[in-house]
Amino acid sequence: NGECMTKDEAAEYITRVFGAIDKILEKGMPHPTKFEAETAMAFLYCRDKKCDFAILETGLGGREDALNVIDKSEISVITSISMDHMQFLGDTIEDIAYQKAGIIKENGVVVTTIHSDKVMDVIKAECEKKNARLVIAKEARAVKENTFDYDDMENIEISLDGTFQIQNAALALEVCTQMGISEDEIRRGLNNAVWRGRFETINKNPLFVIDGAHNVAAAEELQKSIKQKFDGKKINYIMGVFADKEYEAIVKIMAPQANRIFAVTAKGERALKSDELAKTIKKYNKNTEAQSIEYAVRQCLNDKESVTVAFGSLSYLKDIIRVVEDEKMR
Repeated sequence: NGECMTKDEAAEYITRVFGAIDKILEKGMPHPTKFEAETAMAFLYCRDKKCDFAILETGLGGREDALNVIDKSEISVITSISMDHMQFLGDTIEDIAYQKAGIIKENGVVVTTIHSDKVMDVIKAECEKKNARLVIAKEARAVKENTFDYDDMENIEISLDGTFQIQNAALALEVCTQMGISEDEIRRGLNNAVWRGRFETINKNPLFVIDGAHNVAAAEELQKSIKQKFDGKKINYIMGVFADKEYEAIVKIMAPQANRIFAVTAKGERALKSDELAKTIKKYNKNTEAQSIEYAVRQCLNDKESVTVAFGSLSYLKDIIRVVEDEKMR
């Protein structure tokens, strides 16, 4: 019903999970990670709410992920695969695909998107091993911005911006079709979908967009979206990333076209400091400075002639939204 877990419910589930953790520690077993504890909370919540369906998104990879403790699923969905989290998942695209394919269940159904031959070979091999049926989403045919055709369905409208969202929508459409969801419901869902931080416009004058592009593949798609939507316009960037990402490769893609770039420190222990990020960006764009999030946002909102795109780690985009909203209230 669109409801979220309340604070009181969260406190209740945390207490229950902590009780279980105490028993684990008494047996001499290692302390679960924060993500594992959150996963346990989510499973308890879904059970108590008697959910018809639960959509489980792995935290890292798939094969060894805490969410993969389940032994069966209605559908295993594998989205686009790129070079990311290499320190955990492997140094090659085949290694990463092997980890992602670990969510495939015995005699299950697998829906995926179009991949390279190397990735598809890994997924197909896992499907054969598990006797799973593989469905590959067809390529969406863009009719115009935010509208596409898929198979025999025409003029499907989506609410989300970004060049990458049409193929994402095609994958979601195929999953829904495999689950027996009607065309009317699919159309309504795609047209009403909300996904915060994915090429999302948070201010219209001047135009201000946020996007969680935190790896090379996402940066390439973001650059395509910027060119499609804002070609010929001056672009300001606000960028904050984690230190364990391939941030220089991302900078190399994004920085040359920018009018002005603000490097900020993202949130969390993994965040790269703004001055270190600025040093890297200056190799590709000299008009770069390390600043606080507040200063960067205010400068961009005062520049009425330019479009601003804040991107990188999702961890700091909430702060971007907060500062923009505060400035609107002034």
